[in-house]
Amino acid sequence: MQKENITYYINFVRKNFTGSREACNLFIEENLKDTVEMMDRYTAQNNPWWLNNDANMAYHQLKEFDYLIVDYASFIDALSRLLDRPIQSFEIGKNYTKLIEEAHIAYTNHVQQEVLQRYKLSTTKQSNIHQQTQIM
Repeated sequence: MQKENITYYINFVRKNFTGSREACNLFIEENLKDTVEMMDRYTAQNNPWWLNNDANMAYHQLKEFDYLIVDYASFIDALSRLLDRPIQSFEIGKNYTKLIEEAHIAYTNHVQQEVLQRYKLSTTKQSNIHQQTQIM
């Protein structure tokens, strides 16, 4: 288990847990291994999505909803932005399968747009460099 993921998880739980210190420590003990293993899988793919407040975080937190590791309000806000509509808390429990399908489509479109933007920037840079070398 990666140390930074262990530290993040423990700090996150301690900050957000509303029960007693003893109950908090028990919660950490019971959930640490599975949660950090999940985090390590994403870290190995260079995708620590819990560190950002964006579409990537919203999509992956929804997929990994059993392991809530971001502020819930931030998650709902980012998910609303990803889906371009307000999200009601009850939707996650009531319509999870439909919500995951909707998020998958929105996230795929989001990633495609990001790739297209990077491509356009790259080709613009190359074109500018080509133009500058012709001037010289």
